[in-house]
Amino acid sequence: MATKQNTSLTHILWLAIGLCGLLFVSLVLPYVVYLPSNIGLVIKVLAFLGAATLVVWLTQFTYQQSTKVPVDKGTDMATGLPDNSKLLSKLELECRRCVREFVPLTVMLVGTPNPLAQNDLSALAQHLKQSVCRPGDVVARLSDTTFALLLPSTNELVQQLADRCLSTINELNLGEPVSIGVCTLQPTAELTVSFAIEKAQSQLNKALLEGGVVCFEAQEHTDPSVTYSY
Repeated sequence: MATKQNTSLTHILWLAIGLCGLLFVSLVLPYVVYLPSNIGLVIKVLAFLGAATLVVWLTQFTYQQSTKVPVDKGTDMATGLPDNSKLLSKLELECRRCVREFVPLTVMLVGTPNPLAQNDLSALAQHLKQSVCRPGDVVARLSDTTFALLLPSTNELVQQLADRCLSTINELNLGEPVSIGVCTLQPTAELTVSFAIEKAQSQLNKALLEGGVVCFEAQEHTDPSVTYSY
């Protein structure tokens, strides 16, 4: 596929050069025929090269624009995961669904004290994507040092997932220690995006303070609901 594209681009460039030469002969040549031969030749060559360069550049630019892969505005460029804005939009929908269907919602934050190097960042992002597999689960990048996992319809047993996740993350030998803060939220009137992030961030802050651990909080519920656990 790449060879075919390169061949097509080469043909386009040669066509552009040919058209440029044709334009030169028809438009520029009549004005320089009466100059001394040496000067006329230099002008002809410079005019042709300049016009050819311009046409080739325009052709390359057009080709690159036509083959450019569009990037989702809600995607984090460094990891390919949903970014902060897309995460918060999804969390708002999940909070509403949680209350409407009377099911719990877990927010898990995975963080490091300092930003990771690009290789470590990519490795951690890929690992987190592979850690959850249910429809509706979301892995996103919340900030330079924090990833977020939205886990709808999960109960307090999600702590087991967090423990396993941290154990396997440690095997990656990243340049920074990784900590996890988890909060399972119940469908109450106070459940909002800011409340959910605040509760999970509080647990992550505790985990970061201790260093390389999981801190977990589960709100109590009075009416048992159908949940899916890991």
